[in-house]
Order: sequence, then structure tokens, then C-alpha cells
Amino acid sequence: MSYQVDYEGQLKIINPSVKVIAKLQMLCGADLWEMGYDTDCRYLDLELAEGMEHLKHDGSEKSYEMGQQIQALLTEMRKDFPEFKLEGCLEVEDEFGGSYKVGGDGEKEF
Repeated sequence: MSYQVDYEGQLKIINPSVKVIAKLQMLCGADLWEMGYDTDCRYLDLELAEGMEHLKHDGSEKSYEMGQQIQALLTEMRKDFPEFKLEGCLEVEDEFGGSYKVGGDGEKEF
């Protein structure tokens, strides 16, 4: 039995600077707890897309609570970059056949 959650789409990084991209590279795919971050979300299953202007799912097989992951990313990024913002959405299909969208603010849309 497979427990796969599929994600399609990308989140646009608004005003990506070299410093913003550097911090995203450090956080995306990381174990936040191991890095000492105080967050309910342990992993960020996101990666920079080609061109480094968007974020996308990193292909991890068991990625759950993407909304929580995006909110954790926003919280950590806004500590250094208060105006950090993501636009767009990821379309999600869960292992039970349900589908929904997760926006750049981490909120689910059904």
C-alpha cells in the first residue's frame, strides 16, 4: 500500500534577492529541528525551481501538512526579510483521492 501525496504547481517568490535565495537554499529540504528552529513543522519539503524565482514540492514521497510547512517557511523568512511573500498555489492530491490547493500563505482552499 502506497501513501503518496502528489503536488503540482509552483509558488512565486516576490522580489527574490540574492540574500533571500541564499536563505531559501538553506531552509528548503532541511530538518528545522536539527537546525535549532522552534517550529511545529520539522521538515520543509520544498525546493527552488529552475530560475530560482519559484518554489515547488521537492518530490518527497510522504509530504504531509504542506500548509504548515509553508507557514513555517514564511515565519522563518520574515525574521530576516519582513516583506517576504509567496504567490500562487500548489495543487494537492492525497492518497485517499481528495484534492485541494495550498496557497502561498499556507492556507488550504477546497
